[in-house]
Amino acid sequence: MSDLAPKPFTANKAGRQALRLAEASPVYVFPTRDGDPLGVNHNRQADMVDTSHGYFSNNPLGLWVHVFVSYTDAAFNTQAGREALADLADRNGIALDGTPIIASLSELESLTEDGFVRQQKRPKTAVGRYFVCPVFKDPRDGGIAPDAFLATVRQQDGSPLPAEQHFVDDFTSLQTTGDWS
Repeated sequence: MSDLAPKPFTANKAGRQALRLAEASPVYVFPTRDGDPLGVNHNRQADMVDTSHGYFSNNPLGLWVHVFVSYTDAAFNTQAGREALADLADRNGIALDGTPIIASLSELESLTEDGFVRQQKRPKTAVGRYFVCPVFKDPRDGGIAPDAFLATVRQQDGSPLPAEQHFVDDFTSLQTTGDWS
């Protein structure tokens, strides 16, 4: 994983193609309510990776754009917002900051359309708008190295969020057995 410096793409056809690939490959980041809304170090839940735009066939370098997702005041201060959050919490569990976990792109799109979350990107001239992080299509049979570690949101006691325990279980199983749990 690596954040890219401002203007990381060359001014030729290959650079323009790399930029298009990055912009078509969002990783949704969920900062805590009291953290930096454009920061990656204080997540309330695991990032959500969107591979629906041909990522595995079209993006061999693993180029991404950070999209930061924050709840709006309408999510907390309107009846419709509170109902939407209660429904999410019932389905998906609670994130580190007490807000509901957003578990799917369809949930994210619906919340955005209803005005309950805001999606933001860092400016095109900012460090960390784009980053490199290849994703394995099939991490079985050695895809997870013995010395690899999982970067996940943890509670104060060091345990993963209950709704995200499956990430830890799958990672551990892939690392130790080479297959899913």
